[in-house]
Amino acid sequence: QSLDEMTPMFAQFKERTGPIVLANTFFVPEERGEEFLSLFRRQAEFMRAQPGFVSLRMHRGTAGSRLMMN
Repeated sequence: QSLDEMTPMFAQFKERTGPIVLANTFFVPEERGEEFLSLFRRQAEFMRAQPGFVSLRMHRGTAGSRLMMN
């Protein structure tokens, strides 16, 4: 989802201005947390093999939060 209505996200991807930072937010039901992390790890392996890829990090909410961000 584009956050800037005037400049869609995919239009920005076409620019050759340098590194891009993407942040995805996921709300994962508690009972599916391990399943989600397994899928995330597989996706991370794929992304690490892509040209130009630099890094990937997962941030997990605390105190019972279902929030996970990369």
